[in-house]
Amino acid sequence: MHIRDLEKNFTERFDQQDRAYRTLLTNSRKVSQDLRAVLLLDISTSQKRLSTQVAAAALDNVDVRKEVKELNAKVTYLDGQVAAIRNDLLNFHAKAEENHLNLSTLVVLTCSGSNISNIDWAVKMRIRPPEFETSICDTKYHVSLVGNIVMF
Repeated sequence: MHIRDLEKNFTERFDQQDRAYRTLLTNSRKVSQDLRAVLLLDISTSQKRLSTQVAAAALDNVDVRKEVKELNAKVTYLDGQVAAIRNDLLNFHAKAEENHLNLSTLVVLTCSGSNISNIDWAVKMRIRPPEFETSICDTKYHVSLVGNIVMF
């Protein structure tokens, strides 16, 4: 009987260990499934945040491109204005030179008393206009070229 009791005790202990291992295994499976669910939820949340950040970055990129286009349009407009101002300045200088030539010729003719020999000498000695301290830019666009000072 002793062997049978011993066998029975071993069988009971093996059954207890088997139940304990099964319980432990079942619990570890549940914990593993719970951890997996938490990780999937965390990954899902991270993906949503990342999608939101990507969308915000895309909108910011669109805004930046729009601002760059606006700035390019302004630069093109200002470039056209600068070209127009340069053209006005060249026309002004050409007109001033023409007026000076006409004026100096009239002065020579008036001062010479219609003496032809005096006219040739007077034309050669034509009075040059003084250097302008101000230009068309000063009066028309309120900008001074003297001393790099901008006046308003």
